[in-house]
Amino acid sequence: MARVPVCFQLPGRLGRPATAPRTDLQQAASWLRQAEIDLQAMFKMASNSEGPFPCHAMTAASLAALAAQVVDMALKSAMLRLQGLTHEEIVGHHFSVLHRRLQHAAVRHTKEDLPGDVCDMERLKSIYLATHPTHSSAHEVATQHQRNGLCMKDAKRAGVIARQIFDWVKALSESLQDIPGKGKGEARDTKVRELEEDGISSGGSSGSYGHDFEDDSPNSALETREIKETRRNQRMPVEVWTASELKEEALPKVSFMPAEPEEDVQPEETVLSQKNASLCRGTTEDVLDGLETVVQYTNMACRLRAKGLMPRAIRMMERALMISHRFGQGHPALALETCKVRLNFAAYLSESFRNREAIKAIKEAQESLGRLVQWAAQCPEESAAQALGREACNLRCCALVAEAMALDLLEDGKPPPEEISEELKEMARVTISSMPADHPLRSLVRRALGSHTARPTGQKKKLPKKSVSNLILKLAGAQKGGEGPFAAPEPEPDVPTPETPVTPVAKQLKYAETPSRHKPGAEEQDVFKQYLRDLELARVAHLLSLSDDWEMQARKKLDNCRRKARFELELVDLELKEKRYSHQGHKVFMQQLQKMNKSASDPNIRRAARKDKTAPETFHLKKLSRKIKIYDIYAKPVPATSPKSKVDQ
Repeated sequence: MARVPVCFQLPGRLGRPATAPRTDLQQAASWLRQAEIDLQAMFKMASNSEGPFPCHAMTAASLAALAAQVVDMALKSAMLRLQGLTHEEIVGHHFSVLHRRLQHAAVRHTKEDLPGDVCDMERLKSIYLATHPTHSSAHEVATQHQRNGLCMKDAKRAGVIARQIFDWVKALSESLQDIPGKGKGEARDTKVRELEEDGISSGGSSGSYGHDFEDDSPNSALETREIKETRRNQRMPVEVWTASELKEEALPKVSFMPAEPEEDVQPEETVLSQKNASLCRGTTEDVLDGLETVVQYTNMACRLRAKGLMPRAIRMMERALMISHRFGQGHPALALETCKVRLNFAAYLSESFRNREAIKAIKEAQESLGRLVQWAAQCPEESAAQALGREACNLRCCALVAEAMALDLLEDGKPPPEEISEELKEMARVTISSMPADHPLRSLVRRALGSHTARPTGQKKKLPKKSVSNLILKLAGAQKGGEGPFAAPEPEPDVPTPETPVTPVAKQLKYAETPSRHKPGAEEQDVFKQYLRDLELARVAHLLSLSDDWEMQARKKLDNCRRKARFELELVDLELKEKRYSHQGHKVFMQQLQKMNKSASDPNIRRAARKDKTAPETFHLKKLSRKIKIYDIYAKPVPATSPKSKVDQ
């Protein structure tokens, strides 16, 4: 009975097929630990060769199998650290290919060459394939190698190569751990990253050779506590932020002020070194991914705003703000980008008539920008810090203009928020004084500072008075001459009211409230066309709410329909051409035409046509023409003659 191969699950996330090679430090460490366990088992077996094994050939075969297994796992561990492996390479056993690739990839990291050659790798591959449990049984392994002449000398040679390759790979992994940033920027799954943050293994899955192992083993020399702490500090877990989490408590204030040194604890030099280190700290791969995500959310919000879907655009900006705020505390340049996103978010809120929330977002951005300016003022010798400070000052002026515009549009009847401080106004005046004369921000700041005035609490906007009537009211005792205490007052002149522009929306509301009668000579409105137009607009609005790229999808659908129709037409023509010029095809084609022809398919018409010795179509046409009576319009009517009377006769 044939043995069914057993499929072992690969540890971690490399069990999925991948189209491109991918690196994984966790998987590489797991492979190397498993190789170390098999190497120790091989030494134990070699020392007890007279023990529980059935024969000398079985001992040699087992030692060679373990040596080949150690070489396979060690080579894969090194490749997972340097270049990565695909799913096919992990499942397969390409000893010589991995050995050759590893020789070229590890030139710059090690001084010693990789032990072994191509012949040794091919020999180990044949040993591994013959001794793997999924290919044959233990007795078949011993018998086959005894027949092939596998002796203890070959097993010792395989063990020496396995020990040399394992030591070389272990030294390579230790040297790669000393290199900062090596292997820290690989794309990892969110779930695996969160499990690593909590110190939990990724599922406790078994290796490809059926041995269970733990990632946090105390005997491991690769995954020490210091390395795990370094990984936790350099990685940020990716979290999904929703609009409900956008609260003031969830956004702590960003502070770039250096910590004040305590008495007799921290000298001034330490503070200055921290200040310079905060500016020189490099961005990680997670921060770059976060910036790309923020740009994508901002572009989506712009597209939704252009389509008039402001609520969805605001949700996109909320997500962008939460993502940018998470990494904005690590570097002043990132904090400046966070302030830009916050001001854009305030602009979207103001456009949706949520001016009070927009003012709150603008004030938060102003506070962060103020801390940035103070931080840059404490680093006068740093050119990068001064450049960031100037950009923060300009952005602070833009925030002042936005706040003034939002305060002017605030008409909800509630107490107004805090007014613009004099310190901020003075800073804006100093900033625009150094700008060129044609800079657009100068005029905007002057207009915002000059036109904005404080509005008292609860005061509403004054509306123009309307004239009630033009009638002249007279008292009962008024005199005719217009004199005396009861004289009629003179009518006051009408005060012209300011004309307000009539918008199309106001016109539609006016016509909807007071519909006018149909005027003679005016163009009649087609109700059916208007109904179809409204249905089309409703369908478009529904598609817009479902997807942002529905136009592209509809265009692709039309292209597919057109391509399919053209293909079907060409296919039908080819089939007709192939069948028409054959005997059977011509017969079928003519029978179909006769069925479609009523004159030829009606047996009565065909019988009468044979008697008349004409074609069925001709006889049918003559029969129809007899039933048609044609009147001559040019014929003169015959005068009616009156009958003669009998008296005259």
